[in-house]
Amino acid sequence: MIRVFKHYVSHAVLVLGAIDALLLVLCGEAAWRLRAYQAGIHPGFFADRAGSLVIYALLALTTLAAVGLYRAEELRSPRYALARLLVGLSLTVFVIGFVGFFFPGATFWRSTLLSALMLSGAALLALRIVLDKAIDVEGFKRRVVVLGAGQRAARLKALSLRPESGFRIVGFVAMTEQSAVAEAIPRADIADLSRHIDRLDGTEVVLALEERRNSLPLKDLLKVKTAGVSVNEFSSFLERETGRVDLDTLNPSWLIFSDGFSSGRAISSAVKRGFDIVASGLVLVLTAPIVLLFALLVKLDSRGPAFYRQTRVGHYGQQFDLIKLRSMGTDAER
Repeated sequence: MIRVFKHYVSHAVLVLGAIDALLLVLCGEAAWRLRAYQAGIHPGFFADRAGSLVIYALLALTTLAAVGLYRAEELRSPRYALARLLVGLSLTVFVIGFVGFFFPGATFWRSTLLSALMLSGAALLALRIVLDKAIDVEGFKRRVVVLGAGQRAARLKALSLRPESGFRIVGFVAMTEQSAVAEAIPRADIADLSRHIDRLDGTEVVLALEERRNSLPLKDLLKVKTAGVSVNEFSSFLERETGRVDLDTLNPSWLIFSDGFSSGRAISSAVKRGFDIVASGLVLVLTAPIVLLFALLVKLDSRGPAFYRQTRVGHYGQQFDLIKLRSMGTDAER
């Protein structure tokens, strides 16, 4: 498992992404040759369009990843993947159009784009159907070793059994005599914790200790960390897996050492803000004719302005003005 932009990605997902990228390139090439055949012209050489094909594949792969095609539930069933494929490939059209506007000639050809997207969707869906029949989806999940066997460990066990879970627990290590997990192995019975985790093929260790004073195995954790295994704290792990901060187990040290307040957070927030502005601006331009049409209908239906301005409360209590099409009479809120 490797870390990409603060997200841990399993090797199985990376292999699947590489296969998808290859399929996207092949589908783009097939679409080009199909178009050349229809037009009755020579298709030319693959090397002449390799750059555009790679750009197409990378843009499509990025969009598909952004809409969640590689999450556990989408990997579990082709039915889940189909919805993500339709959304992702549809957004790819906008992304390619946006990139082509600023870099003319660097993206895919409009005459073959529809065929390429249809072939890509069929190929990627067929791949997932084959994987669903031939490969156990458990191979795409992270293999977690839990240090601790108390109530926190029991919560992780219950979380791992959910169908949408992106991890599975391959072992529990009881650090104290008290244990709420029957299959937990006492720490005293393990001669070398790092080697034990390696035998379990663990890709991540989660600290689920009820009491950390005098029970934190620092030497063991250092050895595990240097062996390339990710070590995560219970609260951070729950936040990542559930998308929520667990207030019951939160402590001041987590707030201090969490990377949510790091300088990298500011950079990622700025990038996200830039993407939001560019994407929303592009959608606004594309939908402007429809908005203007409905604005005209509002004007014809009733007196007053077609647009309505209202104050809303946003992040950190900051107020902002929301502009939308008026659907009621003027000053209806009064």
